Amino acid sequence: MTEQGREVARRIQSRHETLSRFFSLFGIDAETQQQDIEGIEHHLSANTVTMLADLTHFFQERPEMLRKFQQTRGKKRKKIQSLTIQIYEEISHYVYTCSRRRNAGGS
Repeated sequence: MTEQGREVARRIQSRHETLSRFFSLFGIDAETQQQDIEGIEHHLSANTVTMLADLTHFFQERPEMLRKFQQTRGKKRKKIQSLTIQIYEEISHYVYTCSRRRNAGGS
């Protein structure tokens, strides 16, 4: 392999490692990381990869900020899950009510 080829390989490996460290911060499992990284690593600019590396470093140096971020995400997910359950219950009630009305009118 030429020196130029080795340099390209090093850059690809570095991008991969940067993305893996970033995803690992958030608890993404290795298999999902591998699939996601292979799907995006060749489409990200050098500036974006550098920003993700900086963000990874920021969170690694400030674990309390990472915890706050994760708590915020958890609260949003819980709100979305709660809202989804409410919507499902309302739809179920509506369908049940409509069904009873149709059956009562048809009898």
